[in-house]
Amino acid sequence: MNSMELLRELARSDKIAFKKHALLRMHQRGISAEEIKKALMEGEVIEEYPEDKPLPSFLFWDMRVKDLYMS
Repeated sequence: MNSMELLRELARSDKIAFKKHALLRMHQRGISAEEIKKALMEGEVIEEYPEDKPLPSFLFWDMRVKDLYMS
């Protein structure tokens, strides 16, 4: 299973945890945890950063969730 498949499976299983900084940004932008999970499960990956540390990163876009861009 690749990193993207694992991330989608974790979102489906409700096993996603948010760091304090992410929660702060989500609050500032009016984005709920459920919207993030929906974007992870159904959104389009528009960029991948496999060399990012400590884990690979992805840039998502999901217009159904407030035109959400997320990395």
